[in-house]
Formats: sequence, structure tokens, C-alpha cells
Amino acid sequence: MHERKTVCQQQRSAVYSLIDGLGIGHLPIFVAGAHLAAGRLVRVLPAYSLPEQSLFAVFPERRHMPAKTRAFVDFLADRIGRETPYWVIEASLGG
Repeated sequence: MHERKTVCQQQRSAVYSLIDGLGIGHLPIFVAGAHLAAGRLVRVLPAYSLPEQSLFAVFPERRHMPAKTRAFVDFLADRIGRETPYWVIEASLGG
């Protein structure tokens, strides 16, 4: 029996490959959440997870921060810095 391994550089390709039944894979919950909620994907190892990772926005100083930088930092804080992650909220809304 030949072992085949598929490597996808794009998460969208990985998601559709998994939905089409081409094997099992590891996806971030913000990518797979809506598909799990809709029943298109099934979690096969629910007790297994990777360690949590942190995201930091590092910039030289706040006083003279460009508006684009401030907007991006605010976006990150709003989308990622929540108590309930945005992907959980969107999945519960059917988004």
C-alpha cells in the first residue's frame, strides 16, 4: 500500500480537500469552526491539541504612532483579544 501525503500551502485548499474526504488534517479552529458547526468536518482527535500561541504587536512608541498602525493594532485587539474568539461568535451565528 502506498502512503500518500498531501501538503497544502493554502488553508482553503486543505479545508476543501478534507471536506472532500481526502484524509485527516490539522486546521486552526478559526478555519475549521464553521465547517465543524455545519457538520462538513468532524473532529477525530478531540483530546489532542497544539499548545496555545500568543500574538504580540510590537511598535517603537505610542505617542507618534501612524494612524494605519493604530488602526491595525485596534483591529487585532478587537478580533483576537476578546474573551470569546471571533471565530466562535461567527460560527454560532452561522457566519
